[in-house]
Amino acid sequence: ALASGVLDGRTSGDWKLRDEDLQALFAPLPAAPKKTRK
Repeated sequence: ALASGVLDGRTSGDWKLRDEDLQALFAPLPAAPKKTRK
């Protein structure tokens, strides 16, 4: 899971995004509040 998050974060240019991205993907919530998840 971490590897996938790191790759996603690197692509987005934000390492923090990896965590929020994973949370949004795993969580049933939309990808909009994922930014406020942190």
